[in-house]
Amino acid sequence: MVIHRASIRLTWDNKSKTRLLTAFEKKETSEPTISSTDVESNLKGKQDDTATLLSSDVSGSKDKKEVVESQDKDKNFGVAVSEADKAVSEVREDISSIYEESRMYRKASDTESREAEEIVFRAKADGSYMKAPNGEATKLSKSQWVQVRTRAFKDWFGDWEKVSRIEKLRNSAPIEISGREIEPSEDLKQYKKNALDYGKKFRSFYKNKDTGASVYIGKSGVKAVLNHDYKDVEQLQSIASIPQIIENSRYIESRENTDLGKHKDVSEYHYYVCGLKIDGVDYTVRAVIAEQPNGNCYYDHKLSKIEKGKLLDSLSRTTPGINQKESSSTDVKDTKLVSLLQVNSSKLLDSNGEPKAEDISKFESEKGD
Repeated sequence: MVIHRASIRLTWDNKSKTRLLTAFEKKETSEPTISSTDVESNLKGKQDDTATLLSSDVSGSKDKKEVVESQDKDKNFGVAVSEADKAVSEVREDISSIYEESRMYRKASDTESREAEEIVFRAKADGSYMKAPNGEATKLSKSQWVQVRTRAFKDWFGDWEKVSRIEKLRNSAPIEISGREIEPSEDLKQYKKNALDYGKKFRSFYKNKDTGASVYIGKSGVKAVLNHDYKDVEQLQSIASIPQIIENSRYIESRENTDLGKHKDVSEYHYYVCGLKIDGVDYTVRAVIAEQPNGNCYYDHKLSKIEKGKLLDSLSRTTPGINQKESSSTDVKDTKLVSLLQVNSSKLLDSNGEPKAEDISKFESEKGD
């Protein structure tokens, strides 16, 4: 379900108006039409902020099929609005019951209330409401389920959801390409051009299986991948795997864009990771998706020559036999990848991969008093 927003303009040419502004798709035609807006003096109608009236001949000859289609669209829009109202109502009912159940939320701030509502709304939209990370029904109550997903709880407990996401990454199968998809060249500049030309055919939307996010591949994303490490043949070869990276990588974390001067249209960067085999050689890929007003765009990716499982083992504090000083993670040049895969939660989770009830009670007692 998609909800669209609209604006009503109450002024025109610095004068107060009480009219709703509307816009219509322009029909391509070689002949002038009387149904255009009154931008020319020879058209009938007021020469101010109103559209020219259609003549009776034009309006009377409107195709009946178009009228029926328009009515159907109006009907579908009404159904969509009704469904949206129902969804919002359901979220409010759940939030009300959560407030009644939890003594913490009875005195929640406006910010905390909005965060709780957003958590419930998003979860209902993607089908994960009252479910644990493993897809099973949660063992937590409604208020506990929301609380453990708040920023305040994660600051206290650690990002337990990230632990689950990393475990999903560990168990995921790597993407495999031959490395011969793009025509090779002894001249690296020509090889880079071949890779760029190969990437042009990807310009479309692709859906990530992990999150359901739709991501667009444009020319800028392909060029960004080629702008660093292009002297590494594997980086050039990896261009062929971009659609598969989008579809099969695992979401790890999002970070706010703090450099609006450089990329003013990007609100957040979403980081995904996957394993990649190129001609049998293992790599770990860190992919970046930029969230913009018009949707998600493929921003960049970088390879690290290490199998993802080995990298995760080397970063794990609890993995037996791993000496952090001799860890293979120290050989990984992509420090952002290393920081993304590190977690700060040392507390244990239940069998579903969620925080235990006793830890939630402890959090409530410390923060709720």
